Amino acid sequence: MTESARRAGFIALLTGDYNLGRRRAVTLLSDLLGIQISLGALSEAEAKASEAVAVPVEEAQKYVANQPVKNSDATGWLQEGNARTVWTIATPLVTFFGVSLDGTMPKLRALFAKVCGILITDRGTQFGFWAMDKRQICWAHLIRKFASFAERPGPAGQLGENLLICSQAMIHAWHRVRDGTLSRRKFEKSIGLAIERHLEAGVGKSSTTPMPLSARSDVSLPDRPACRG
Repeated sequence: MTESARRAGFIALLTGDYNLGRRRAVTLLSDLLGIQISLGALSEAEAKASEAVAVPVEEAQKYVANQPVKNSDATGWLQEGNARTVWTIATPLVTFFGVSLDGTMPKLRALFAKVCGILITDRGTQFGFWAMDKRQICWAHLIRKFASFAERPGPAGQLGENLLICSQAMIHAWHRVRDGTLSRRKFEKSIGLAIERHLEAGVGKSSTTPMPLSARSDVSLPDRPACRG
């Protein structure tokens, strides 16, 4: 690697991954490394770094799209002082990051080279282009929602407590599947019976009892296929 390429990569790291402003990057390069560089030259170095990684990034995007299971989430990002959304599509081997103008469904959909496999996400509506029987709702998000149910009075609170208990049992049983001490078939059968006996019946019972309007829209189980581990 040439000195010029190494310098361009370091500059891209400062202004990209470390989210350092260009003027501060110029100051840092001068104060710490004794490198004198103008704002224009710094921008040229950024462009060279972007061009150098364009092909690997495209390959990473195609790779994650073809994987049988992937996770996706988003966070806020600043690009040249403007608010953007950075999306993560993660697999065990490769993670792809894509920046979009906003967090809407059309912008997110454009980051996926194809729609296939299982996608693990939060409950956001922007993932609506992915069929629910191919989505796994993140259990961390679900458990937080169940905990909010449990804090409510009346039937919604009781349902929340039941959901938390069943979630703990499910996660414990899944650890046995992962460790090889319980077959997946027995796991799915036992969890399916628990949902039917303790949760679906509870939702039906709660629906006949008045509860706050804010709770009514939430007391509905996700499609069961999306709750599989």
